[in-house]
Amino acid sequence: MTVLQIVGNQSGAGKTSLAAALLVTANAAGKQAAYYKPFSDGRTTDLDVAFISGLLQSIGGPAVPSPRNRSESGDLSPAQAEVSKLASEADVVVIEGPDGSAPYALGSKVILVHRYSQGDAIASIAAAVPDLAATVVNAVPIHRRDEVAREL
Repeated sequence: MTVLQIVGNQSGAGKTSLAAALLVTANAAGKQAAYYKPFSDGRTTDLDVAFISGLLQSIGGPAVPSPRNRSESGDLSPAQAEVSKLASEADVVVIEGPDGSAPYALGSKVILVHRYSQGDAIASIAAAVPDLAATVVNAVPIHRRDEVAREL
């Protein structure tokens, strides 16, 4: 069983797109994959959860649990219980974590999706350690690729 948490340095970094790609890839490899977004703003239907729910339904994946209100993010015990439940039912659990802060303490490996902006990648990476498994630097202009590679 693998538990991966995707975090971003800002909203719109690409976490949901990466989650969808990982879920589809796991399914294509014959693995049961689950998705969980522990917290949302709670004001409206979470569009990320709705999108991934439809995706998983189309490929025969498990139901996506509803997120709790972000104001409840200080208590991780319900989220930990949900992750444990999903991990017992699936080979891979993809958690959509927060933007711009440290990952939730859920015993997962962390993938950082960093939407490029000049000079701030190191701070984002530092916030994601020690469980950092991978970094995706997204939206890098082609003329900045060498600079980003040197910086990392």
